[in-house]
Amino acid sequence: MARRGIPYYERLRRLRQNPRAGYPFACACVVVSTVIQWYVHDFLAVESFGVFYLAVILSTLVGGAGPGALATVLSGAAETYFFLPPPLSFTLSKGGPLSLTLFFVVAGLDVILISVMNRAVDALWTQRENVRRAVESAPIGVVAVNTDGVITLVNAATEALFGYGRDELLGKRIELLVPDGLRESTRACAPVSPDSRRREPWARAKISAAAARTAASFQSRSRSIRSSVRAGAACSPRSST
Repeated sequence: MARRGIPYYERLRRLRQNPRAGYPFACACVVVSTVIQWYVHDFLAVESFGVFYLAVILSTLVGGAGPGALATVLSGAAETYFFLPPPLSFTLSKGGPLSLTLFFVVAGLDVILISVMNRAVDALWTQRENVRRAVESAPIGVVAVNTDGVITLVNAATEALFGYGRDELLGKRIELLVPDGLRESTRACAPVSPDSRRREPWARAKISAAAARTAASFQSRSRSIRSSVRAGAACSPRSST
């Protein structure tokens, strides 16, 4: 199907596959988190890594596991040097090692979970794209409609078959593609409410039957037109040389 633009998630996938963008983004997230932590540190009653957790999560979502791991290490170093007592030193006082260890454990789990989620979503996206390409390249017309009878998907063969552009079909009712003599029957068998759809499970079968009659009507018209053209060509006098 034709794309009007690159989908948001596709852009995110491309960014995640580009290390030149992911690692600088992770560094930028840590820098911003350090600045925010610097201003809110005096208002916190206890030592908190909360802002740095956000940096790790964003870095993993956008860049993947590598940038997420980098953000974890840089965040731990920034918290240790700037905020854990004594400040402006990598020396840790009592309780500091435990806080830092807990941060690395939780941040590491965040990176692992988000990485697994990214892979699962990427697999679903890849499967969706494979189905989309298969539908688009199908030699027969494919039309998908929602429960209200509104067209939500068409492929290139449908455009060639009916002579409508994709933009002319999407969002329109399916009756647009049904011959005049069958529109009333198709409209009558379409469910009008969720309750009626539950009470009438046979509605889909009736719609399928109407679609089959529509296809048969188009095929018979096409055959008659081809026969007329051939008959006309056979009866037309040949020009003498």
